[in-house]
Amino acid sequence: MDKIDKAKTHLAKATQLITWMTSNIDRYRSGVLIENEGGLEKELFSLLTMFDSLRQSVLDCAKCLGEVKLREVILDDMKSDTLLRYLKLARDSEIHCAVEKWSKTARYLELKIVDPQKVNSISGGDPIGMFLYLFDVPDEAELGKRMMGDCLPSFERCHDLGVKLTRNIEKLLLMEFETKVGRKLITVDAPTNHMGEEVEPNALNVMLIGLNYLKIKADYLVGVMSEKELV
Repeated sequence: MDKIDKAKTHLAKATQLITWMTSNIDRYRSGVLIENEGGLEKELFSLLTMFDSLRQSVLDCAKCLGEVKLREVILDDMKSDTLLRYLKLARDSEIHCAVEKWSKTARYLELKIVDPQKVNSISGGDPIGMFLYLFDVPDEAELGKRMMGDCLPSFERCHDLGVKLTRNIEKLLLMEFETKVGRKLITVDAPTNHMGEEVEPNALNVMLIGLNYLKIKADYLVGVMSEKELV
């Protein structure tokens, strides 16, 4: 297999990964919710894995096409850009250790009413009353404190109230985490900018920005390949 054929193989893989990532991100941006923490971790790990595979496919394609400068730019950006570096190291750390990279506050939690009669009997249908019961607090001030902490409503209280707790990945904020690079333990800050522009460090937004970065590089390589095939 010559270099052009190898480049085509890497680019085909990159194209498929772009399609899969785009589909997953669009699905969650449309309001699809996740019912448990295990499902949330699975989806985030899947996105991180696809991002890393896409990164490698683009780099391999660039190498086959002799695009040395493009490879250097991507490798440098993965080290210097806080958002790309976060995604790369988050993926690497998943292989070596179990670390939490997202907020455990209640900001990303949503309720689905499954038994309206129970809800009305306990809270009178008042949304604030529902949350006061779920978090077992007397007033809104205490509710605010509890929802910013890592204490989630118990299954028993959700069941008694007649609601189901779901997770909205679109509202999930990324956090700093510690991981090892070589033998050195480092802290990776949550990404707040990309290429000099501020970004909100929520999981889907960061994934989408990383995806678009690599998609632009892949599109460029499509053009390079077309030119080489015409020669």
